[in-house]
Amino acid sequence: MSDPLFLNRRNFMRGSSASLAVASPALAAGRSVVLVRNPSDPVAASAPVRIAAQALEQALTGAGFSLRHSARVAPGKFNIIAAADRTPGPGESLSLTAQSDGIAATGADARGLAYALYELADRVRYAPQTAFQKPLAESPANPVRSVMRQFVSEKLDKPWFYDRQMWP
Repeated sequence: MSDPLFLNRRNFMRGSSASLAVASPALAAGRSVVLVRNPSDPVAASAPVRIAAQALEQALTGAGFSLRHSARVAPGKFNIIAAADRTPGPGESLSLTAQSDGIAATGADARGLAYALYELADRVRYAPQTAFQKPLAESPANPVRSVMRQFVSEKLDKPWFYDRQMWP
């Protein structure tokens, strides 16, 4: 929008983050981040999580952080731990939890963990000073996202299309 008073969520976060402090002393000291993913964790090693980790890496380096990948937590460094959530929950659930030496990004499955890493990437991109401060826990509102039936044959599809018992 061209209205100078219009402020969307991203611009608000970008403008309000300048005056706030960094989340961790380890992060404030060197702006060095370690992305921890265990290769034996099937969720953390999945393709969606690898792609989300690349997006997070681009956001971190774009914001001026130096990034290192590791399979173990690095003492004295700011660690972003990407792992499967060990508590049972619905698919695509995610959480961001502050740790003493960083933040844990967890997901109930590969999509949930990927969503957690994408959320961190957005936070780093639009509010790098406060990106690691706010915890988050989310689950999908609907267990079924969509149902698709195609109407391709009048002879075969008219019976179910007009069946009032099927639609509820």
